[in-house]
Amino acid sequence: MLAGSDPVRYPMEMFIDAIYAATGLRITSEEMELAGERIVNLEKAFNSLLGFRREHDSLCYRWQKEEVSEGTGKGWKAEDYIDKALDEYYGFHGWDEQTSLPKRQKLVELGLEDVAQVLEKNSALG
Repeated sequence: MLAGSDPVRYPMEMFIDAIYAATGLRITSEEMELAGERIVNLEKAFNSLLGFRREHDSLCYRWQKEEVSEGTGKGWKAEDYIDKALDEYYGFHGWDEQTSLPKRQKLVELGLEDVAQVLEKNSALG
């Protein structure tokens, strides 16, 4: 990625203007955030149907086992904090921290009740 091309650094209005220019649709920043959250949860639901669970969320060997050689995190290894990071990540998204499966409450909140039903029928709901 080129320096300065991190999307987090750009204001939401820039993306909203781009969507308007490409589609003619005017959306609010709240609608844009909701769309993003729905996308993340649909991706998670799909992966859950495929059988992916918490134990599958890992890093490559090098990132997990090798210590950071310099900077603020010098001496850290990802394996020392990945479990806590996963707990926080799943909690942030409203997913089950033990299995990583999406929870019905979160899917309903996002208007994805039908997805929750499919996950439940396939034992993939948290």
